[in-house]
Amino acid sequence: MSRFAFAAVLGVTAMASADFVGASYTEEVINPGEVTYKIFLNYDNPLDKQLAVSGNANFSALQLTASSDLIQKHLVPAVPADVPGALAQPGDSWVTIGEGDANGGETQFSPGFLEGQGDAFGALISGNGFIQEDNGGYFDTNPSTSVQGTSILIAQFTFAEGTYWNYRGTSDYNANGTDLTSAPFVLTFTCVPTPGSLALLGLAGVGRRRRG
Repeated sequence: MSRFAFAAVLGVTAMASADFVGASYTEEVINPGEVTYKIFLNYDNPLDKQLAVSGNANFSALQLTASSDLIQKHLVPAVPADVPGALAQPGDSWVTIGEGDANGGETQFSPGFLEGQGDAFGALISGNGFIQEDNGGYFDTNPSTSVQGTSILIAQFTFAEGTYWNYRGTSDYNANGTDLTSAPFVLTFTCVPTPGSLALLGLAGVGRRRRG
């Protein structure tokens, strides 16, 4: 099965800076039958600082949709681990502003974020998706040490192999480290059959006759 990614910036308004390039992902198989994706927002100015990822009616809702449920790898299954840290094991699903447990510890949710969408244990980054239409998201609680650079980690999602998914939202950042700027992003992963698989599908139909 071959894979491809489609990343694009949608409808950037006058408020959005040319510094923002778009979204991308990497993929890794940590556990057999599962694929772990790391989601990045990319910039062309190394001084850009990531402040938040949000749902914003003027740009884009924050939404994950998928064809199967997120895989959870919590140290204590009954305790949510929605951001990276000691409770999040390799291959867990979470959101963050920047790499590492330290940045995960500085990542918090706005009041009412994904209200009513948690699982039985209270985990918000769970199930086959979530949506925040407006006025909410996850953010860096310490702007004085905001994560900056040209490629900033904002999420890790693990799914069963063969899952297709879409993640979109609004990037809130300081362009050139100073100007508060917002821009929408969207990232889609789709599994497509390899040419060999398509050939086999074609052969499967040889010799069949349709009866009226």
